[in-house]
Amino acid sequence: MNRHWKEILGMNARMIDYIVKANSHESIRMANNKLASKRTLQKNGLGTPRLFSVNQNRSELKNFRSTKLPSSFVLKPTSSSWGSGIIVVFGRNKKGNWVIADKSEIFIPELRAHISDILDGNFSKGNVPDTAFFEQRVKIHADLKPYCVKGIPDVRVIT
Repeated sequence: MNRHWKEILGMNARMIDYIVKANSHESIRMANNKLASKRTLQKNGLGTPRLFSVNQNRSELKNFRSTKLPSSFVLKPTSSSWGSGIIVVFGRNKKGNWVIADKSEIFIPELRAHISDILDGNFSKGNVPDTAFFEQRVKIHADLKPYCVKGIPDVRVIT
């Protein structure tokens, strides 16, 4: 067995030994909410992906205008984990339709249905109603490619 495995901090140990012990419940709640985290980082002068649109309820979904979205973006629930409920749109194809990771097309009715699923809490912890938001797609830096299987590596700094 590789002796370096002892040096790797697993997710459970990270949560139990560091996160829970060193942070208030309020801070943990804020960190688990992607929009609240984004606002806190921005308030403190740290860069975050650009926010395009937020849908908090059915009336906002009814007024949602996809024409305001760029050709590349990410749709996320505010409180999911493990990438659950996230749709990454990589760009548009020759027909002008949005394309996701598997190179298939995604259309506005599918996006609306997915937003509805997010609002219903289908991706949140405990199936609690959630908020959907669109933000800028972050591209992986070449130096990090060897460390990820799919998606962008989630780098955490624990202080």
